[in-house]
Amino acid sequence: MKKTWIVLALGSLPCGPALAQTQLPETVVTASRVEEPADASVRSVSIITRQEIERSSARDVSEILNRVPGIQIGRNGGPGQATSLFLRGTASDQVLILIDGVPAQSGTTGAAALQHIDPALIDRIEVVRGPASTLYGSAAIGGVIQIFTRKSTAKPGVHAAASAGNEGTLNLSAGVSGGKGPFSASMALSHQQTDGYPPKRASRLARGYRHDSFDARLAYALSADTRVEIGHWQSQGNVEYLDFSNNPVDQDVRNSISRASLDTSLSDNWDSRLQLSRAVDNSDENQSADFAHTTRLALDWQNTWTPGEAHAVVGGITLTREKARLMSFGSGYDRTSRTRAIYLQDDYEAGDLSLQAGARALHHSVYGNQWTWNLGAGYHLTPATRIHANAGTAFRSPSANDLYGFGGNPNFKPEKSRSFEIGLRQRLGKYQSVGINLFHTRIEDLIESDPVTFVIQQVEKARIRGAELGYRLQHGPWRAGLGYTWQDAENLDQHSRLARRAENKLDLSLGYDRGPFWGEAALTSETDRRDSRFSNTVLAGYTRVDLSAGYRLDHNWQIEGSVKNLFDEQYELAGGYPAQDRLVMLGLRYQPR
Repeated sequence: MKKTWIVLALGSLPCGPALAQTQLPETVVTASRVEEPADASVRSVSIITRQEIERSSARDVSEILNRVPGIQIGRNGGPGQATSLFLRGTASDQVLILIDGVPAQSGTTGAAALQHIDPALIDRIEVVRGPASTLYGSAAIGGVIQIFTRKSTAKPGVHAAASAGNEGTLNLSAGVSGGKGPFSASMALSHQQTDGYPPKRASRLARGYRHDSFDARLAYALSADTRVEIGHWQSQGNVEYLDFSNNPVDQDVRNSISRASLDTSLSDNWDSRLQLSRAVDNSDENQSADFAHTTRLALDWQNTWTPGEAHAVVGGITLTREKARLMSFGSGYDRTSRTRAIYLQDDYEAGDLSLQAGARALHHSVYGNQWTWNLGAGYHLTPATRIHANAGTAFRSPSANDLYGFGGNPNFKPEKSRSFEIGLRQRLGKYQSVGINLFHTRIEDLIESDPVTFVIQQVEKARIRGAELGYRLQHGPWRAGLGYTWQDAENLDQHSRLARRAENKLDLSLGYDRGPFWGEAALTSETDRRDSRFSNTVLAGYTRVDLSAGYRLDHNWQIEGSVKNLFDEQYELAGGYPAQDRLVMLGLRYQPR
């Protein structure tokens, strides 16, 4: 019988809603690059399903992730505004974001534009906590978040949804999928628009957001053992915001990922996957000539060898070519970098024991060679009790801004980390489960930019330690979850807390689903946190409650409603930038069951 558990993180007291009802499916892919039972993973993993995405009523993926254990969000105002993510205390550029297996990081900033990823096009999300550079390379210090877009299926299907709310908010989406013989295909579209609200406390001028997304894929089975697939995901729109002097400005943004893959079985115990991809991250200012452009070409050849029932060996090579261009206030750069990497990992499982060991060697055209490793183990003490432990190293390549931007230094080295984790998962009878993780990460050669002098330095060290606790109940129509994250994220050189990392985070959720009606309530609470290393501003703690509900009119149609920030809590996720006030949405969804 599969165990069902969820781990929620010990963190600060006030923060956003929790996905405590998240239930791990039978298998997970991101943790080891091969499909494996979620219960067998030696990693701490959370899965967000399509149903949970729909019921969250989230407008971008960061709103969903804010409900996940160990994750905290920073945001410069409302929809479309600059958004940052912290996983186990690591920063946005230290957490790798994948879309269908392709890195979505910007070459200029090193972070992914989470604010422009529409949940309407997402099938599921896997969050893997802890170092993962051995399998995925740069930026996977805090972990990996993989976003899977909606799949193509041979069975014909159509889905559509529309919702509207205050602040001139409108969300539309539709999609179709189907196939015949060896062909299968899907296509989905979405549109978002809002008049927004003033993104700065110092202004009364509302700033809007317009955004369109598109995702399509086509697959063809050449034989029972060989499959070809091409796919394209794209997000583009216009973001209105306020500059440093509170003047109204706007920018056009475009993010896209194109990929082609070939999956084949070379023998009974050897599977191969070859994927070629192209990722784009562009923003262009409309009141000036400033821009930031990234184009990344990548080839990943992964091979999975299973010499026996106990072993699954994953290995491959990755080649990338990244071009980053920037113009800002009359100065800029145009730089190209290349990487070559080889990775190998062995997963061993015999009875109640699981072992994992892996290593990666990478050569970067700018800073040279980089090595990483990981070790993990898991053991079922009883059918209901499992313990696990893992340790590993990871790194983050300096972004193009770090190396060539104003105040940058082309001699910077990668940021490096070493992490350790132990955990326990316990099933309590048929309907309940609990989990606990303890983790410790130390990061060397931190790169920081001083907003006063604009000088970028690489002189600092950080230590992040913490605990993640979770409880889950699912019985009949009821679901309930509680998660708590505590973390001590410290800059060891400055002897101060790392910016925007709350010490405590609490996530609560309660759900009911019976007959035609479903309803959910989610509470997120975080304690206060420092806004910046370079200021004394402290962001106050907050508690936010979200509600959502739906009524099924028949097997195909349902009406939905949600209230975000029910009690209109006034708080900030970045100094001087107010978070979303109360937002009420009402919608209609067509999706045959």
